[in-house]
Amino acid sequence: MNIEECIKTRRSIRQFESGSLSEQEIKDILSLAVLAPAPHHTKPWRFVVVSEEKRSKFADAMGAKWRLDLLKDDIEEDTIAKLLLKSKEKIIAAPTLIIGCIDKASLRHYDDASKDNYEMIMSHHSFGAALQNILLVANQRNLAAYWISSPLYASQESQEVLNYPIAWKAVAAIALGRHKNNFEPPKRQQVPINEYLHWAS
Repeated sequence: MNIEECIKTRRSIRQFESGSLSEQEIKDILSLAVLAPAPHHTKPWRFVVVSEEKRSKFADAMGAKWRLDLLKDDIEEDTIAKLLLKSKEKIIAAPTLIIGCIDKASLRHYDDASKDNYEMIMSHHSFGAALQNILLVANQRNLAAYWISSPLYASQESQEVLNYPIAWKAVAAIALGRHKNNFEPPKRQQVPINEYLHWAS
């Protein structure tokens, strides 16, 4: 599969066979993730592989934070309960679950807060590139994978439960595994590129 075909056929696949990826498979994929470009050669990405034993506690901690946010938005309790259950099921069902983090200690720091903010924005750009590497490699290896955004909203809770360095800020999770043999992803609609393009002349 060439790179153009890999990009065109990549889809978020949420239907997995049981069984996690091996430690070597995970290392191989992440070794390609960290070839992403990074600001000032800082290498800000960090990854946490979450064991099955930690999943429930991790999901509950994030869910408690999300519940407070939903209550502030005046969401009804029964709706909140359904949302939290669905989120927890995703976390537990992932054959392999990886939390992607940005190591704030790896970034350049300035006396100017706005410059520090730009450094964090650039690190998010870099993590996005690493995330895309993971998703493309998964597609090339005929694996199922998708991105979960919820750790970004509960970074402190994530760190407390999973006990990784406090300077690591969780920004995403990635579910990985082998997809079901009979699964057929829906066709992707062609993006009308002219609607997303401006020629400055």
